[in-house]
Amino acid sequence: MRRERKFKREAVRPGVHRPKIIPRLYRLFHVLRDLLRQRRGHIQPGTFTAPWQWNVYGVIYGVCAGFFMYLPGPVLFNRWFKKSMSLAMSLGGIVTGIVGFFLNTMLVTGIQNMGWGKTRMVLGLVTMIVCFLLTLLFVRNSPEEAGMKPYGADAAGDASALGETTAEGAADPSAESGFPYQQVWKSPAFYLVLLYGFLVIILASFSQQVYSYADAMPIGVEAAAKIFAAMSIVSLAIGPVVGWLYDKIGGIAGNFVICALSTVGMLLIVIGNGSSRPLFYIGYGIFNLIMTSMTLGVPLLVKYVFGTRDYPKILSKVTLVLLISGGVANIIYAQLYDISGTYATFPVMVLILSAVAAAIVPLTSVLARRAHNN
Repeated sequence: MRRERKFKREAVRPGVHRPKIIPRLYRLFHVLRDLLRQRRGHIQPGTFTAPWQWNVYGVIYGVCAGFFMYLPGPVLFNRWFKKSMSLAMSLGGIVTGIVGFFLNTMLVTGIQNMGWGKTRMVLGLVTMIVCFLLTLLFVRNSPEEAGMKPYGADAAGDASALGETTAEGAADPSAESGFPYQQVWKSPAFYLVLLYGFLVIILASFSQQVYSYADAMPIGVEAAAKIFAAMSIVSLAIGPVVGWLYDKIGGIAGNFVICALSTVGMLLIVIGNGSSRPLFYIGYGIFNLIMTSMTLGVPLLVKYVFGTRDYPKILSKVTLVLLISGGVANIIYAQLYDISGTYATFPVMVLILSAVAAAIVPLTSVLARRAHNN
């Protein structure tokens, strides 16, 4: 009984302090503290003996993992890079993917030799120590703390809060530009950005439904397995290309292009109607670009629309919407299946939402520009 009470107390902690910590991300202490709690949360399931513990753990761990996935990276990259920030973020994503690949291999080997419980505790402890030391030794809140300037600071030109560009390196707003945090809440553009972030997660969550969709259609589940195997390799090259694209044309145009291409890809899947493997492969390969919007497109849209004055605070609110969207995405797909009785409706819904997301981007820019001029 005492053990269960202790688990409840520790499980609630990470979620309670979240809204207060996110806007104050500039303090490295909070990142380290959340890192330790997240890693400890990875270790503790090795001792679980009841289903309710997994349910509570899933919610808490999801919030903490989402915090690291969506917020610290963009904020730190924004401070360290005035030029080629998007490319740097995409390269960081590649490192994450490669490390995850090797860790998954170690996880499988460990489970075979030691069992899942002990493996989870050992691997969680090792990653906690390594991540803590790397963060403590190499991560700094800003280049000024290390006596340096942001990369490309000398070459970067002045830009408006909407990220108007004249050349590469002039795409980033200056540190003093942008909307004050209090003013953002009065702008319709802010709520469109929230809606855009919500839709991006819903669209990206289609990847979790692909196996069920393919299995229910004539193309078969083998088609899904093949495209996922191919995308796991191709994605390593796509990330830097998309990052380079954002650096060249800006966060607003970049998000629009990615959403437009994803819409085209999903249109091909809808046309194929689960019967044409070539259309399914090509369509999903193009649609998969939307995955870059989760960790790259949305943060850049926030930056280019609202500037960098209160970027961490504004991005933190958008991040909360991303976390909520991730929690309800599967419910939306499940409800759609219950209503329609077929997986064939999934691509149709995704096609419509993708087109809506693409339309939101330029509209957001127009509304933010009007608010900025006023």
